[in-house]
Amino acid sequence: MQGPVTQSFRLRWRPNLRYYDHRISILRDLETSGLLEGFRVGEESVDAQLPDWRWMSVTPSGLTVNILAELDDQSDLWSRVAAMCDVLAPLHFSHARASYQHVLELPFAFEDAVARGQAHLFRDLSTPDIALDDFALLTDLKAPGPPPAEGAIEFGIVRSDEVPQRLGRLVGRGPGMLHMGQRERLPGEFKDVSLYADSDLTCLAAEGREETFLEDAARFWATSRGEMSRLVDGFRSKMVESDGGG
Repeated sequence: MQGPVTQSFRLRWRPNLRYYDHRISILRDLETSGLLEGFRVGEESVDAQLPDWRWMSVTPSGLTVNILAELDDQSDLWSRVAAMCDVLAPLHFSHARASYQHVLELPFAFEDAVARGQAHLFRDLSTPDIALDDFALLTDLKAPGPPPAEGAIEFGIVRSDEVPQRLGRLVGRGPGMLHMGQRERLPGEFKDVSLYADSDLTCLAAEGREETFLEDAARFWATSRGEMSRLVDGFRSKMVESDGGG
């Protein structure tokens, strides 16, 4: 099973004045941990560039992590997130949000891949007068958890030259968060034809767990990443195994 090409994770809490007292110490902690490669300090945000195509932003009301590489183990990054929450001591978490982008190679010509996708998604929707062509499917999602989450995912078939724009969210209707950083993709990095998926899920802090939500948020990030990878991989497997007839 192939993991996401990019992922973003966001924690939100009630605005916290302790941010203004600790925004520089946040950067020093990252530097001491050997994770700081660049930074920017503003009145309402502290942004840090980390190794392995990773970025982090902290504001008075939350933090966001952005990863533009296929990295499954984020234990070092999560330890910094947990340490920052210890320092900032948010009194009331509201929710966590996670976005993923998957690009899975397909062993077909573009037209054949589109036809196979249509066979699974739309069945006999075409008529003798109108034939469906290239498509993008945007659908809602519900994950029972624990912890439960809801969101949306966009599926589409893409050629290799489309992938960088998709990953940069310059085109498409994908629901995921915009990236904080940029990564130039090399020619030939992606195969001729791929299944593309852009997913986004939100997990609300359960009543009574607004102050201790961090444990739920860590579980949500880990489980949602696996759930979305299995979902996209399952769709690809059905397309590859299909004879094109649905």
